Amino acid sequence: MRVIFLVAVMLLPASCPTSVFGKSWHKGKESSPCIPLGGVSLEGLGLTDEQRAAVERIEKERDTQVRLLREKLMIKRLELQSVFRDHRADEETIRDRVREVCALQDAWRHIVVDCRIQIRRVLTPDQLRKWCSQTDGCFPWDRGK
Repeated sequence: MRVIFLVAVMLLPASCPTSVFGKSWHKGKESSPCIPLGGVSLEGLGLTDEQRAAVERIEKERDTQVRLLREKLMIKRLELQSVFRDHRADEETIRDRVREVCALQDAWRHIVVDCRIQIRRVLTPDQLRKWCSQTDGCFPWDRGK
C-alpha cells in the first residue's frame, strides 16, 4: 500500500499542468509569487535588458526551489490526510504532521521574501515604488487587505 502511495505521489507532479508549478514573471501577473499583487507588474516598469536578465535569473532559481518545495509539501499534505483519517493515529502524530506542513509553508514564504528582496536590489527607487504600492500589498498573503 505504501509503495502505491509513493508512486502515486511521484507521478502526480508529472500529470499536473505546468501552471500548477509556476511560470515566468513575464507570462502573467498571477503566475509568479515574486510579483506584488498590487502596483505595476515587472513588465510594466520599463526594465532595462540587464534588469530583465537579472530578474529572469532570480525567478528561474525561485522556480526550482518552489517546484522542489511543492513536491515535499504535496507529500506531507497527503501524509497528513492519511494519518488524520487513520482511527489508530494519536493526536500528537496528527499535530506533528500539521507542524511539518506548516514548516514547508513557512519555507515557501521565505522563498517569496528572498525572491522579492533580490528583485528589489535590481530595481531603481522609482521602479520599486511603482512595483509595490503601499495600498495594494506586496505579498500573496496580503490579498484582500
